[in-house]
Amino acid sequence: MELHPVLSNKPVHDANLMVRNRCLEEHQQVVREPNMPKQTIVQYLDDLDGAELPDTTEPVLLGYEGTTYKLYLSDANQKKLATAVEKFIKDAETVSPAPARAGAVGSKSDAQNLVEQKGHTFAEVKKWALDKGTFKTAKGEPISDTAPRLSSEVWEQFADEHNL
Repeated sequence: MELHPVLSNKPVHDANLMVRNRCLEEHQQVVREPNMPKQTIVQYLDDLDGAELPDTTEPVLLGYEGTTYKLYLSDANQKKLATAVEKFIKDAETVSPAPARAGAVGSKSDAQNLVEQKGHTFAEVKKWALDKGTFKTAKGEPISDTAPRLSSEVWEQFADEHNL
């Protein structure tokens, strides 16, 4: 019978069983503590080589055969992509997507686009609106911590108040 290299006096099948039991015990400990605090960490990785990217990385949008892709790339890999694509698009006709209809589901108001272009986030604007206490969501309901959308009025007043 072969001996386990770490647990030299235990046969291999016993060592595997011990490891499995230890994992089950650790799992059961986690399950028994439902109020354990959690922290989610978002880490951007380069889509080409898997290297870690800074939090400030903006995606590169790439359209191909009617599908738009969001690529997270390092500066070096963005240059590689640009060089590779350049020979294909240098003489190509440019086609822009049709503008979103005003009021269409999912469309953003000009004020929202402006506020976001200036670096303000949805969470920041929602907190500002909650602090004011007088605004409604896009559906006309009072703004809450869980509101998924804000009315164009909120975005416009935020932009006005912040001189954007």
